[in-house]
Amino acid sequence: MLRKVKTAGAASALLLLLASGLAAQTPRVKKSVTRAERAGWREVLRWPESCEEGYEASYPESETHGGLEFHRLGRGRYLVEVTCDGGGIQPSTVFMLYDSQHPRRARALKLKGFESETEVLALTRFIPRTRELLLMSKADAMGTCGLFVRYSFRGASPLVVEARRQDDCGGPDGTPDTDRWPRVRLKE
Repeated sequence: MLRKVKTAGAASALLLLLASGLAAQTPRVKKSVTRAERAGWREVLRWPESCEEGYEASYPESETHGGLEFHRLGRGRYLVEVTCDGGGIQPSTVFMLYDSQHPRRARALKLKGFESETEVLALTRFIPRTRELLLMSKADAMGTCGLFVRYSFRGASPLVVEARRQDDCGGPDGTPDTDRWPRVRLKE
C-alpha cells in the first residue's frame, strides 16, 4: 500500500512539473504588455517579420510599450492587435486570433476589405461590450475619405456588420464623419 501511495505521489509531482513547464512557455495574457514580454508572445503568435521590423523601427529600444492588445472574445479566445508601425497618419497592425486552450494554433486574420494586406493600415477601436472591431483606413491625412468597416465577433471569425467608403477626398462630400459616408458591400 505504501508503494502505491509513493508511486501515485511521484506521478502527481511529475504531472505538476510538466504542467508548470508548459504554462511557463506561454506568456500570460494581460493589459499592458512590455517590450520584453512582446518577444515571448512573438514565439507563440508568430506574426510576420516585416511587422516586427516596423515595430523596432518605430519604437526605440528604450521604449517599454509592447504594442500588443488582447481583446476578450469569450471562451478563452482573444483578438490580439499587434502593432507593427506606430505610423504617422495611421498605424500598421496585424490582427491575430488566439485561443488560450490551444495557444500554438494562433493565426493571423484576413479581414474583409483588407484581404490583400497582412498588416492593416487603419485606426482601430475595439468595443468590449458588443465584441466589435472598428477600422477606419484613411485615404488622406484629414480622414475625409477612405474605408470604414465594423466587424462583429460572435464566434472565432470576424463578420462585417457595416462598411462605408468615401472616395471624394477633400471635395464637397468629404467629411471625417463616417456615418455620412455611403454604405458599400464588400466583395466576397
